[in-house]
Amino acid sequence: MRYFFLFFTMILIKYIYNSLPSYKIPAPFLSYNFSPWFIIFKTLTTKRNVKVFVYTSSDNFFQFSSFTECSNALRMSRKTIRKAILENKPYKNYFFSMNLLELDNLQKLGFSIISRPKVNCTTLVPFGSYLTSNIGLGKFSKLINHMVQIPPYIQGVIVGLLLGDAWARSLNSTHQNARLGFKQGLINFPYFWHVFTLLSHYCSSYPHLTSSIRNHKQSFGIQIYTRSLSCFTQFYLLFYVNGVKVIPFDIYNLLTPVALAHWIMGDGMKNRKGLILCTDSYKVVDAIKLMNVLIIRYRLECTLRFHRPNQPRIYILVKSMPTLQSIIFPHMHPSMLYKIQS
Repeated sequence: MRYFFLFFTMILIKYIYNSLPSYKIPAPFLSYNFSPWFIIFKTLTTKRNVKVFVYTSSDNFFQFSSFTECSNALRMSRKTIRKAILENKPYKNYFFSMNLLELDNLQKLGFSIISRPKVNCTTLVPFGSYLTSNIGLGKFSKLINHMVQIPPYIQGVIVGLLLGDAWARSLNSTHQNARLGFKQGLINFPYFWHVFTLLSHYCSSYPHLTSSIRNHKQSFGIQIYTRSLSCFTQFYLLFYVNGVKVIPFDIYNLLTPVALAHWIMGDGMKNRKGLILCTDSYKVVDAIKLMNVLIIRYRLECTLRFHRPNQPRIYILVKSMPTLQSIIFPHMHPSMLYKIQS
């Protein structure tokens, strides 16, 4: 009796399924009719076996194990994804399917794809030399957030900026990771834009104008913020203690020629034929740490001066300027060369 009931139920389900309006997928993709009711039924009852294939206009291909996973990754509703599959049409820059499709079949449906050139290039390139801008892209997932790494050259740039005018925003409940901020006056726009092109891979938006009042006079500047990434949290922990900027213990290794160049471009001030580094915001102990690195690592003759009682500054003597020029000249922006030229 039990087997008879099971057999009767299977026949009834088949009859109901055949009576529903069917959705026929074009022959290049499938050779059978596919009911829209079956798509919904399969999604609700066998989520583990559902596969959603997503194709992008840049010739990328993604596979998801469920509609929920696809929805979370692309930040779209599941209803929108199901509708795009039923209509068998592209949605924005994506084409959704529950089957593996060929490139020619996608183009027949009017989905244009920019094919990437197929080259067998084995040339070695320095890590980080071809980083593209990520301006305009959405929020990174946690996985991508922890995958982002900073190449050595950009690390030197960031260290030099943090020694000068840049800052790292502290961690809070909203942002679990730190982010960098950098601001310059409009007169230094060429150098600012140079820095922005170096850090645009880690930014989500373009620079914006700012205004401030200093000494009863309004001034305008331009400012950028990076994304909140785990790689920037490491710099925050190095340069900040209880929210106060300090000089890291390992500054001897961190202060590379690239970092020194950007530190001078940001905080350097030409004084007759020498150079002054404005370390006004640091304690005397921190200023001495920096001066020791300049003396021991780069063989520069320096002295400590005070702009005000609690504002130490480092003065690089005239006789050491040729040595300094040979160290940082390759990393200097043309608009800032006047600071080290005699």
